[in-house]
Amino acid sequence: RLPSRGVKAACAAIKPPRARQLAILPQPALLSKTVLKREVELQRLVQRAEEAVQRTYEAVSTPPHFGSMRKPRDVLSAYAERAASLRPADLVAAFYAVGDHARLPPTVRTSTLHADERLLALKAQLCDCMAKLTSRELTNVLQAAAFMYPRVKHDDAQLVRLVCTHILRKVAQLSERDLAVCIYALGRLEWREDSVLLEALFARTAVEAERLLSIDLANVTSGVAGLQVVPTHLLRRVSDVSFRKMDDFDARGLSTLLSSLSSAGWHDARLLHRAAQRLPLLLTDMNPRALSETAAAYSASRTWLAPTLASLSSHSAMRAAYFSGAQAAAMLGSLAQSRWDEHVASLALINRLEQQAPWLNLSELAVTLRALSRLRLGEDTTIVRTLLRAVQHMRFPPATLSMDNAHEAHSLVLLAMLCCALRHLEAAPPHQLRSYILELQLPCESLVMERSQRRVRAQLADAQRSWGGRRHTSLES
Repeated sequence: RLPSRGVKAACAAIKPPRARQLAILPQPALLSKTVLKREVELQRLVQRAEEAVQRTYEAVSTPPHFGSMRKPRDVLSAYAERAASLRPADLVAAFYAVGDHARLPPTVRTSTLHADERLLALKAQLCDCMAKLTSRELTNVLQAAAFMYPRVKHDDAQLVRLVCTHILRKVAQLSERDLAVCIYALGRLEWREDSVLLEALFARTAVEAERLLSIDLANVTSGVAGLQVVPTHLLRRVSDVSFRKMDDFDARGLSTLLSSLSSAGWHDARLLHRAAQRLPLLLTDMNPRALSETAAAYSASRTWLAPTLASLSSHSAMRAAYFSGAQAAAMLGSLAQSRWDEHVASLALINRLEQQAPWLNLSELAVTLRALSRLRLGEDTTIVRTLLRAVQHMRFPPATLSMDNAHEAHSLVLLAMLCCALRHLEAAPPHQLRSYILELQLPCESLVMERSQRRVRAQLADAQRSWGGRRHTSLES
């Protein structure tokens, strides 16, 4: 049956628009090879431009990785280029990297790096944003300052004082690691100015002592020794925890723990006996410094353990060639004080000291000669004569010394020790030493003097009488 006229009319009305739609469908462009090649090149240029923009954005928005830089001046150069765009956390990272790479030994007080304008600018910028730092960042700033400025000077006190002020406000937020690092850094800086902060740190560390790692326990004791304070409760807690965690200590940590406790005057016999059981497993990993520190801790505590002393002396004999003059003198002095006269070890250490004789200072020479006066090797006058060559190159302190000044009082103790050792060895003093002792003006004896001070004065006065036959006028203290 054929469709009706209405249906045909409707189909006729639909066909023209459908035909127009089909007519405007996209058709493939007919392009030449040259045009296509040019289009590919343009796409490559656009991709390179986008990659360059991304690299530039990342370079501007991402701070430099200061920790991967090996030299302090490289860190300061990278900081100077981006100083205006760095966040407070980036400033802390830069300052910590400089301190970590520019560590100074405690005996050195200054470096040419301290006068670098970029470092001064970094310190000033850190001081401005100190209130924005977290507790961990404040701890890192304090630790970096301790690395760079041992025994803080007046010029650097502003930064340390500001950091301590903000740490005091956030003591409750410090982790166990941060507590140990703060005490260690303050001890390295010898910063005893803020007693409130020290009491807060000691109290919190004593509470958290059970959660401290072995390295944290060693850092706490090292800081206490540097501060020259004796927080009894803290040291008792640290000793107890160290006794239980003795198996976690490595060679460096154990030597630091024992020597620091000994320097603080804290001698725990139970801890020393437990450490003696751990020592045989660690002696092969101990360097000369660790060996001398461990021997000094046992001699100072008057803990006489023959197996421990034998092990320490034998290992020091094997590594005597690697000892510095100070380490060899400390090791020999510790063995002599413990009355451990093992010929092989004593001879190896003496040979090393003879090699270092022209560079020995007053402290090292006094300790060495005192040790010789207690050992059989002291009977060899050739050894004593060789060691006394150090006097020719030695710089003596001023001839006017006071017991009131800690540094000068220590110099008087060393001089008295040296004079007594020479008398015990029946050795003639070198001309330089004799002239200096005769010119030395002793402090006047008074009732306020302690017993040890009176003994030092009497020893020096006796040396003046025996060496010069006359006594110089004493100064009023």
